[in-house]
Amino acid sequence: MSSDSKKNYQPHSGVEPSLLGTCFAYAIYSVAFFVSIMIIWKLADHHHAGLFSEDSILEWSQFWTMLIGFLIAFWVASRLKDDAVLLRILGMLCGLAAIRELDKDLDLLIPLIGWHLPFHLLLITGLWM
Repeated sequence: MSSDSKKNYQPHSGVEPSLLGTCFAYAIYSVAFFVSIMIIWKLADHHHAGLFSEDSILEWSQFWTMLIGFLIAFWVASRLKDDAVLLRILGMLCGLAAIRELDKDLDLLIPLIGWHLPFHLLLITGLWM
């Protein structure tokens, strides 16, 4: 690089700092969530095998965490208006994962199509936005 190009060089040019911060925050939250689940899994012995079964406290805590992440992402995206595409994508991923957590319950509530209907409605809505 010449001395003129070094002066104009910006390591993350074209990317908003808030976008990088959001990506970093979601990465940290995801890693923390994964690590906490792995710790719980290692601590749970054969006597607590029900901890990972359907409708357990762990499944519901995952559902509520993802639902809250979905709501926060879309709330912040609605307030930012500009450059909120990443927040919408991350919010959609949280919403889709929350729907998948309720697959057994939705299969009972919606005959034949089960969790597929809300999942695909949310996916189509997210792609449309």
